[in-house]
Amino acid sequence: MRAGGEGEMVRVGMSDVQVITLAVAGYAALVATVGAAVQLATYVGRRTKLEVRVSVRSIYQPLMLLGSTQAVVAVHLVNRSEHPVKVNMMWFCPQVEGEPSLLVPKPFPEKDSLPKEIPPRDSTMLWVLPDVLKAKFDLNRHVRAAVATADDRTFLSKKVRLRLGQDG
Repeated sequence: MRAGGEGEMVRVGMSDVQVITLAVAGYAALVATVGAAVQLATYVGRRTKLEVRVSVRSIYQPLMLLGSTQAVVAVHLVNRSEHPVKVNMMWFCPQVEGEPSLLVPKPFPEKDSLPKEIPPRDSTMLWVLPDVLKAKFDLNRHVRAAVATADDRTFLSKKVRLRLGQDG
């Protein structure tokens, strides 16, 4: 309010309808923002998240040579999703660009072979014998494993040097 002249007050500002319209528009913007945030969180939460790690492990074989151990190339798969993930294929990526990759259709253990479903927040380990990889790869250089899931996504491990040496 301001003085208009000779003691008269003149109202300056928004009408009651404009104030209500502004409040409703602000509320609608807030609801739309919250709705978009909920949709984004739902999308991120339902997305397939699979961690792939490659390492050298020793497998104990009690039936061979009085309980000997054997080095294997292990591919550890961790399902970080809230839903089961079905892994259909596993392969090792080429070390040199342009070379073919090495598909591993039947990794060990055979009872857990592919395709394999990994429950939510669970993990599994598949492995191959180093001799299978030696035929195609230089095991003193970096290797990378990859898996394909039933929802047509590919997940890669980090490149790792296995350090098996020549006696692997």
